[in-house]
Amino acid sequence: MNIKKLSISLVLLFFNLSCVEKTKVQSADKLLVDSVKLPEGCQDSVCRLKVQGYPQEVAVLVPPYADYKHVTIYFQDFSSGQSTDHDLKSVMKSLDMIKSFKESQTDRILVYPFSFGQNKDYRTHFKNQADLKAFMNQVYQVLGVKIIPEDFYLIGHGGAYLTLQNMIEKNDLQISQVTLIDARGPRFKPQIWTKWLRSQDHKMTLIYLKNSSSQEIATRLWNRFSSQKIGKEGGINLDKGDYLTIIPDSEIKKSPDATWQLVKKWFGRVL
Repeated sequence: MNIKKLSISLVLLFFNLSCVEKTKVQSADKLLVDSVKLPEGCQDSVCRLKVQGYPQEVAVLVPPYADYKHVTIYFQDFSSGQSTDHDLKSVMKSLDMIKSFKESQTDRILVYPFSFGQNKDYRTHFKNQADLKAFMNQVYQVLGVKIIPEDFYLIGHGGAYLTLQNMIEKNDLQISQVTLIDARGPRFKPQIWTKWLRSQDHKMTLIYLKNSSSQEIATRLWNRFSSQKIGKEGGINLDKGDYLTIIPDSEIKKSPDATWQLVKKWFGRVL
């Protein structure tokens, strides 16, 4: 065999091996997103589960091509006793959660643990990241998912900011992104959030009603990073890129259900 033929043979061999390896990778990806058979009781990729160790129902929304390694978890503010938030089904309906989830076209699964009565279930069962990890292990066990989540995106509404604050205080898990919608409360600690933001390439979004207590929290956090005044929409650039985006919402007027309007408007946009 001359040198020319030998070169051609080696090229063909390398090409064939590359194709085989590529096929393996594609098969592995396909296995990741398609191998999980949802348990009974799930309809149209929407599951309402009972999870061991958590007293309330848990909603899990699964996209057509789900990346189970990346998870979004939504924490709803405590119940106000209104008909819109007395159970998981009512909250999902009032927020158009399923519609927003589908329109977002996210490939992350969405997990929503319901909590009734001033977030007592969150305070009891999500005190730290170890609790969060144990909870997700139970959720995946019910779903039949044999994958360990690698990245968490947490969304908190109203007083549920405290649950997220507990989660990020010691960032052992990969919580890469947080969104707070109308976050307010006396126990908000900007130093915890700023430490988390600076530790890695993290992203945070604050959405608040103008002239409300949540605006005060957003302002305090903003002032930790920049001497700029809050504009219509803005962010800051540090060495690792954009960390903080503040989006005030002046379209929603103050009313008893203003916070519900705010969450409903922004929920699908921040998924």
